Amino acid sequence: MVQNLNVLLPKVRTIIFGAVVALSLLVIVVAAVAASRWGGIPVTYTGLSIATAVLSLLSLPPLWWLSVNRKGAFTSMVVVEYPWFCFLWILWIASAGSSASAATGLSFFSSSDAVYGSTAALAAFAFFGWFATLGYSIFLIVFVIKAQLASKSSEVWFASVNEFDWDGAVAGNGSGGIKGGIAPVTTAPQYPPQGQPMQYATQPQYTGSAAQV
Repeated sequence: MVQNLNVLLPKVRTIIFGAVVALSLLVIVVAAVAASRWGGIPVTYTGLSIATAVLSLLSLPPLWWLSVNRKGAFTSMVVVEYPWFCFLWILWIASAGSSASAATGLSFFSSSDAVYGSTAALAAFAFFGWFATLGYSIFLIVFVIKAQLASKSSEVWFASVNEFDWDGAVAGNGSGGIKGGIAPVTTAPQYPPQGQPMQYATQPQYTGSAAQV
């Protein structure tokens, strides 16, 4: 069993976010170069690649910042983050596939070496983006399922990767939840010991003779 998951998972998350952002910047530059070498002719694969990279750039940095600086933000919940990464890896594989298909067609024309080089590079970067987003999606869902089965609770879906107590949940010790959270304190009702009669308050008794007329 991997130890210290509370450190490992946030670190892997940060690395993946940074890698996808860097790849997005590269894809935008390479796609722009490939589009320029077509002489102004609009091509589908460059537009799709740029759209995928821009969408990743506009979403991942804010998601990461909110998870670090705003505790409990709904955008940091696994139930939001996991579907979004699934959507991103679908876009990345579509971009990679269209670019690879275009590169394969261009490889048959010797006059298109410049276009082929930028298109092949674009396909490679898009595949790396797909590997990163898909790999993180699989990595995350594996630990989410482990935590849910071990803790017998769906609380992991509504927590952030940075805030959830992965060590307590995945280790199978019956704990989990938000790191640093305070568990509610319950007190059992107090009953008198069995066999002893209940004590009731007695009213004061007055003595003395009644007033005579």
